[in-house]
Amino acid sequence: MPMPVTILVCIKERTAGKTSCAGRGAEALMAELERLTAVKKLGIEVEPLRCFGRCEEGANVRIAPGGAFFHHVTTEDLPAILDAAVAWKTFKEAPPGGAPPPLEKSIPPAPGS
Repeated sequence: MPMPVTILVCIKERTAGKTSCAGRGAEALMAELERLTAVKKLGIEVEPLRCFGRCEEGANVRIAPGGAFFHHVTTEDLPAILDAAVAWKTFKEAPPGGAPPPLEKSIPPAPGS
């Protein structure tokens, strides 16, 4: 049986003056992802992660195991992340031989961020 698909959200908060996922609203993003996955009954967990090591590109979200990696995430990106998680879950649960969904998406940062 394959490992369950999980959406990992970096919630790392760095010292004052340094860019971090928490400083870019990651905890609110995680709460909204938890709400949406529950309402839509997707069977996908949402879990916090302390750091992906890509603070300058935060907020960062990863679909695990081995799925898409999203950077510069805002609430407007959450539908696309949920779609990617469902596509990854479908791929992981399918018989071998299919093509995987894309594995990385860098969302351009909002102006002034």
